[in-house]
Amino acid sequence: MLAALALLAPALASCSRAGGGSEARANPPADSARLDERCPRGDAGPPRCSVYPASLVELIARPERFDGKRVQVTGFVRIEFEGNAIYLSREDWEHGLYRNGLWINPPDSLRIRGAPAGYMIVEGTFRAANRGHMGLWSGAIVQVMRIDPWNATSAPPKIENARANGG
Repeated sequence: MLAALALLAPALASCSRAGGGSEARANPPADSARLDERCPRGDAGPPRCSVYPASLVELIARPERFDGKRVQVTGFVRIEFEGNAIYLSREDWEHGLYRNGLWINPPDSLRIRGAPAGYMIVEGTFRAANRGHMGLWSGAIVQVMRIDPWNATSAPPKIENARANGG
C-alpha cells in the first residue's frame, strides 16, 4: 500500500502544478469581467446588466458564472404538471433528457396550462443549486418575468445568409 502511494504522489503533485487544482478552475474576477462585456456601458461608468443574455449550454456547463443573475435564454419550453422546463431541443424533452434542461418556475400569471410546447424566450433569475422537481434538471430559472414565443423574426440572422450576402 505504501509503495502504491509513493508511486502516486509525484503524479498527483504534477497535476496540481500543471493547473489541475481548483484555483485554476475558479477565477471569479475574469468570469465577471467577461460577463460584463455583454452589457451596455453607461456614459462613463462600468457596464451594467439588468439581464444577462445566455445560452442554455452556458448555464448548464458553467452554472457558477450565472448563479443568482437575471438571465434571458431561448429553448424548447414545456409547461406541464411537475415538469415545467426549458430544454436545449424538442428531442431532449421527447426523450426525457432532463439534464439538458432547466426547471422553470413561472408565476401563475405566466403559466398557460395545456399550452402547446414550443421554442420560447425565458427571462428570470438562474439558481444553480435548485434542480427542480425531484432534482432532475441542471438548475432552475425562478422569478420568471417573461415567457414569449420565439419565432423567425426574433431570431438572429442565419450565418449562411450572411455569407451569401458577402458578410
